[in-house]
Amino acid sequence: MGMSFSNSKGDIIKKIWIILEGKKVESGRIEVLKLADILSNLQRFITDYGRAKGVKRLEYLKLYLSEVKKGSIRIALEPPRVLHEPFPLKALNAIKNIAESLDNIDEVKTYLETEFKANIEEIIKELKRLKAIWSEDSITVKLGVGHNRPDEIFVLDPKKREKVDGLIREYIKLVSQTVKGAIVEWKFYGQKRHFEIITTGGERIRCYYNHLEFPELEDVIYEHIKRMPVEVVGHLKKVGRKKIMEDVLEIRSWTEEELTGIFAGYKLKKPIKLNVEYDNFDNVWCLCNEELNLFGCGQNLEEAKKDLEVVFEALIEEYAKESDDILSEKSLELKKKLLEYVEVS
Repeated sequence: MGMSFSNSKGDIIKKIWIILEGKKVESGRIEVLKLADILSNLQRFITDYGRAKGVKRLEYLKLYLSEVKKGSIRIALEPPRVLHEPFPLKALNAIKNIAESLDNIDEVKTYLETEFKANIEEIIKELKRLKAIWSEDSITVKLGVGHNRPDEIFVLDPKKREKVDGLIREYIKLVSQTVKGAIVEWKFYGQKRHFEIITTGGERIRCYYNHLEFPELEDVIYEHIKRMPVEVVGHLKKVGRKKIMEDVLEIRSWTEEELTGIFAGYKLKKPIKLNVEYDNFDNVWCLCNEELNLFGCGQNLEEAKKDLEVVFEALIEEYAKESDDILSEKSLELKKKLLEYVEVS
């Protein structure tokens, strides 16, 4: 496929060519959605790259599909203004530089961070666009520049697709956050697989994961659904008024918190371990320490801690500060345990 350019003076400008080969391009045919994915992500990469380089006029960045021929797709870009070299050619050169630098990860990272001004969020987005364009086992994608035919061709080597994935993961780790919550909903089918958590603050966040890259996550999700709280590590973003987590990297069990320092006005001698639970039926968070007969519940973890504080104060007054003479044997055992943790004057 080729992209043809000319300026308003009628000068011939080189074309951008996209050549597709492989099992998915048999008899000159390709799946519509696959082709759309390649073309739309190429266009978006060019647009984003242009914006990063200060191009303000969108029409300088647009591509127009002009012709489809057997075995290839030819795309013509016709800028409405006088341009000696259409900007999409510069964006194509950026793709070439990235493709040819993948054997040296430090080099390609330096290039990306220079071109996109060290904007990590933008780099992640553009690497995902390149991944959508990149060759797979069943389809090889070649890009080139030329007038009637491509004279300068480079291949988006399918063997280097893993390196693009690795770069995406590396940059996601730089901006990843950990969110604590309980898994309450899930979708284990389709391309956009996800689950939803309710956070310790009562907020619902939809979390998306790549089931092909991290197939083990579905077992972890199933193990924790409506059972025990989790810590989810991934790329947290705000979309409108809601938050979503893209690219979940890890899901960990989270069942324990600690009380330290000063609690309810009392100095703790050592940390008090608390079990963390989420009651999916009543939609409440609970904290408890069975040894100390300490518990607290609420609509979020903060409310649960306040409830816990009230119970803790009552335990100190009714047991830790009470005279041994009027306490039962069982109550004396509880008093002794409490005094192991708290200083009482």
